Amino acid sequence: MRRFTAWQVLLLGFALLGAPGGRGAFAEEEEKAPNPDEYFNQGVEHFKRDELNQAEEAFRKAAEMRATDHEALCWLGYVLMKRERVEEAIKAFQDCCRAKPSYALGHNNLGTAYFHQQGFEEAIREYTRALELQPDYREARHNLLNAYVAAGKHKEAVEMYRDLLAKDPQNPALLNGLGEVYQAINRGNEAIQSFEKAAQLDAKNATYASNLGSALLAAGRIADAITALESALQLDATLTNAKLNLGIAYAKKLRWPDAEKVLRQVVKEKPDDFLAHFRLAYALDQQGNFDEAISEYETAAKLNEKDPSPLSNIGRIHFKRDNLEAAVKYFEQALELDADFLPAHNNLALALARLNRTEDALKEWGEVKRLDPKNVAALMAVADAALDAKKYEEAKQGYLAVLRLERLNVAAMINLGVAYDGIGGEDNLEEARAAYERALQLDTSKLTKEFQAILVNNLGVVYQKQGKLKEAVQQYTRALELNPNYQDAKDNLARAKERL
Repeated sequence: MRRFTAWQVLLLGFALLGAPGGRGAFAEEEEKAPNPDEYFNQGVEHFKRDELNQAEEAFRKAAEMRATDHEALCWLGYVLMKRERVEEAIKAFQDCCRAKPSYALGHNNLGTAYFHQQGFEEAIREYTRALELQPDYREARHNLLNAYVAAGKHKEAVEMYRDLLAKDPQNPALLNGLGEVYQAINRGNEAIQSFEKAAQLDAKNATYASNLGSALLAAGRIADAITALESALQLDATLTNAKLNLGIAYAKKLRWPDAEKVLRQVVKEKPDDFLAHFRLAYALDQQGNFDEAISEYETAAKLNEKDPSPLSNIGRIHFKRDNLEAAVKYFEQALELDADFLPAHNNLALALARLNRTEDALKEWGEVKRLDPKNVAALMAVADAALDAKKYEEAKQGYLAVLRLERLNVAAMINLGVAYDGIGGEDNLEEARAAYERALQLDTSKLTKEFQAILVNNLGVVYQKQGKLKEAVQQYTRALELNPNYQDAKDNLARAKERL
């Protein structure tokens, strides 16, 4: 006769692995060699004492003596999984399922072994079989959901969660799981709805509140995310991921001291977390604590040697400090890691321009344009360089491209006028005049009076070239009102008056 004990289900990784019970043996008057049941029960006792070598040996002997003993084979696989010998465990579970194809626990455990080797399709097959044999098998259902998600079969996971919720609509764990799947497939609003309902049903569950905060953060609802994440941490102050997300949320609200405080906690709890060090560095950077920011960026760079962001940001700090050669070095190191890293190209171009390495800067602006054809700073820089080189047609096309993206860009409008004027000819002079007049109709309040004077003087030059001397004199006079020391306007005014 057999005796079954209620052995516990053990959590291994993401999947749940089950162990069968023990069994009784007949009492014998004469001492005999152990029979299969005795070896089996010896294995269970050894396992309870965490004597895995002896447990494995006992279950092997039980299975060898009775090749159809599905329970001994299942236990053997279970022990082998505990010993991280997954290939051997798979064979034991396969033998178990062959010995008794209707054994749901064996199929669940075989699925779990496949899952640990990322054999997600095989895991799905075995979990599905376990549920066919035992429809109320909670662990197998949990494992199947995880396998669907791991295999990228989000549609199937969503359908399964919905089916379960149709039967149990007030189950917060199911709602939270559905929210996680929605979050994985970027269905943010539905994720938020699921997490909100889960958190309402179980207001004391910190994980649900944390997941809600994470979804709100991803959706750009920063104030709501902060509220949810702070609530999660009041419930459970050990949720490091909630702290990380809260630090990110504080940073998005420019609450740099708050971000720094919580992110310092995160790096203490997770010293090997790249993102935590990087985010802390950025919070310090934004507060002007550059030396410590550099130290944190350096730590982040060591933790993820393939990410160019920390090196690029160190370069940006050196740029702020006017250490241009050092800035160039770090930007170039970042580009060695990722030749298409846009921020490093952009910042390198700015640093090279400040060093008067014009050709090198133009090359970098060209890279920026390649990576981001609508990058206004790059388009302006290339057009400005063409204008300086008196390549007026090229400059014109560049400024027109900028104005297609930013029709109110005053600088582009003014320089477009200069380009048209440089090309020359009656039609282009008219285009130059129109460009300057449109620029004057825009908001020029952010321009210095000196720059406004240049704009007005340029318009006067065009009028003079068109033979409109009276209008030219008006513009030169206006330029001198804006900047009385503007010598070009003085000279132009004198020449225009001579011709009147």
